[in-house]
Amino acid sequence: MKYRDEEALLAHVQEVICGQGEMADGKGGTVRSVLEYNDRVIWPDKVRINRYYLHHYSFRKDLQMIVCTLLGRRMEYGGETI
Repeated sequence: MKYRDEEALLAHVQEVICGQGEMADGKGGTVRSVLEYNDRVIWPDKVRINRYYLHHYSFRKDLQMIVCTLLGRRMEYGGETI
């Protein structure tokens, strides 16, 4: 759910990079390409979310995720809104 609009996010990153030459990675560094942004920001975050799910899964949360996905809503999960 957090990355349901990943293509739009990457398009925005591309626009920023084209206009400024680089973009902050949110960790004090900068990235200079969409691929680098994906490798340093999106992929590690997806791995973190999946690892959290692996250790905290529940049938109730699964149902909540399905309903939120179908309705296009966000939910609290692992201390953040996804």
